[in-house]
Amino acid sequence: MGHTGYSTTENVNNIKIVHLHWGLQLIFDESQKEGNNEIWIDVYPLTRFLAKHTQAAVKVEGTKEWVRTADIVDPAVEEYEALAPDGVQVPVKDDSLENSPTESREEEQQLE
Repeated sequence: MGHTGYSTTENVNNIKIVHLHWGLQLIFDESQKEGNNEIWIDVYPLTRFLAKHTQAAVKVEGTKEWVRTADIVDPAVEEYEALAPDGVQVPVKDDSLENSPTESREEEQQLE
């Protein structure tokens, strides 16, 4: 929360009403903090975009999690799937590393 703003002089209190200061800063290196190489994102267009694309959610009983009440529908994906000649193949996510080439090589090296 702050009072400052709307002045050509830094840190000058020209506003009588306390208001929220908020923003988004990209920091790729510690030297960008509090320096001349700060990268700030204008969050107002992002806020307007998100406000137009809200979705209802419900709390999962007994947890701290929330879930959507409806699935996401993207017309562009549906159009892409309809135009795909052989259908769309969705990659299968495999969390296990069993039978991975890297693991097999490591096991072979340990046996030698």
